[in-house]
Amino acid sequence: MTLTENIRLSPAWGFEFKATPKGEIEGLASPFGGISDSYGDVIAEGAFTKSLEFHAAEGNAPAMLWSHDGSQPIGRWETLVERPDGLHVKGAFALKTAAGAQAYEHARAGSATGLSIGGYFKEWRENSDGGRLITQVDLIEISLVACPAAPRARVQSVKSALTLNTRSEFAALLRAT
Repeated sequence: MTLTENIRLSPAWGFEFKATPKGEIEGLASPFGGISDSYGDVIAEGAFTKSLEFHAAEGNAPAMLWSHDGSQPIGRWETLVERPDGLHVKGAFALKTAAGAQAYEHARAGSATGLSIGGYFKEWRENSDGGRLITQVDLIEISLVACPAAPRARVQSVKSALTLNTRSEFAALLRAT
């Protein structure tokens, strides 16, 4: 069965079963406004707009890394969207790699629940508290981390697929629900 497709069961059963790809991750990569991060920085709404437009025009995305380690890519970010509360991301782990599988297991287990951006701050202004309000970021990568600099930059969901290979596995699922 292909996990990226909807699977229609008998119409007489009255429902559909939708399988999701194994290893999806979603989260808030960078919150806008609010409290400063551990470096004293606050990211302004719209700070990623130019960078996201550039990535879209080039047909690529910022790297998905393990703890900002450029030698540890763990997957690919597929959707990056600025919303009023921050930069939301969705991607998939590269589960056939050791780093991707390990990062997925840490995210699923809850031992790595933070997200952290990496890039170049192109424009900013000083805050009254000595920190910076970042107004333009050239986004290079977004990492899965154990301790994010911005406390609200968190993984919101990690999805795994349900694989049913036999009728008895499907029947067991129905009995359990």
